[in-house]
Amino acid sequence: YRNIYQANAKKTYVIRVKIKQNLINTVIFFLSMTVVQCFAARSVHRPQDPTMPKIAVSWRNRRKTKKYILRDSHIEPYPMFEIFDQKFLESHVLPQGEIIYRNMKNYSVEGSKLSQQIEGFLQELKKKKRKFAHFVLLQDKNFNYKKLCGLIVVRFKKYPFVLKLFIESPATFIDTHNKGLEPIVVFNMGAGANRHITGLTRIKNLVVVKKKIAKSKKWAKLIDTPRKWFWMPKKSEWMDIEGTNIGRHKTIKTCLPGTYAVIADAIESDKRISLLDKECRKTTMELCNYLDLWIDPHIDNFMPEKGTNKIVIVDTEHFPSFVGLKERVTFNNYLSWYTYLALKCVKSMFFRTKKERKADQLKPHRMALKL
Repeated sequence: YRNIYQANAKKTYVIRVKIKQNLINTVIFFLSMTVVQCFAARSVHRPQDPTMPKIAVSWRNRRKTKKYILRDSHIEPYPMFEIFDQKFLESHVLPQGEIIYRNMKNYSVEGSKLSQQIEGFLQELKKKKRKFAHFVLLQDKNFNYKKLCGLIVVRFKKYPFVLKLFIESPATFIDTHNKGLEPIVVFNMGAGANRHITGLTRIKNLVVVKKKIAKSKKWAKLIDTPRKWFWMPKKSEWMDIEGTNIGRHKTIKTCLPGTYAVIADAIESDKRISLLDKECRKTTMELCNYLDLWIDPHIDNFMPEKGTNKIVIVDTEHFPSFVGLKERVTFNNYLSWYTYLALKCVKSMFFRTKKERKADQLKPHRMALKL
């Protein structure tokens, strides 16, 4: 009887554990569905708003090409149609000749050699590989290997350079849900922006930031930036984007490269700036306020460079384009900055009225990136 009792007790315990786990799984499922519904499109039973902003994206110069449609109230003219400057990109393409290393003037590499390795890296990605012959993976949180889209960050194994590769197709460009949570938030906060668009601001914004730092006696001694170049594949394809009901435009057009990269000097550092360090927080926030927040204050974007005693801004993405800042703002500390972003995110995603959405379409963008 004792053995029978112990066996029954064990079975009862197992059943209770399974019931508890099923309840947890059910709660997680319903919470997940709730979150998905928050990000999902409007109900199919609601009538279509004829004034809703719309984009149609297709490949250029293909005989048979499909137009992929996205309708969303968050799409505004500046990020999607005004950021990209093709002439600027072409004037800042990676040189094919000799490139001298940042802090090792006696060493150099041919740009053509870097281009060759990047082409190979692109082919490895197309074959769904996760390990690469000439690169070490640094970040892929915003990259979808299956659909081959998003942003992937790697470093050359043999050369002191970092590569940020951006890939999209018309189908993936309009899909705001295929590269993780962060791109969803950016799309809603940034008025239709995504990493593929804001990546095109990294070098132009670098030029603006360098000029402003050079004008300050204080920051010119403390702050530096890496060199950066654009890279385009040999067989480059372009996406045509046509917008309707966006801003004051009935129709508006632009084109973007389907694949491109930003190459930058790799910065060697023997220590890190910490958010726990009060002096570090004060310095970086003061710098970002001086730069009108055109640089993301995220503490990891600032690296003390080994041997130079300078802090290098490694990420030069135009921050107002990334989070949809249209007016100049300043912050006394990181808490107020994080609080502001959180409230702005919630407001942009869930609490704008139809009247506010239409008014946002017409607001001037005073923080637009201009040389």
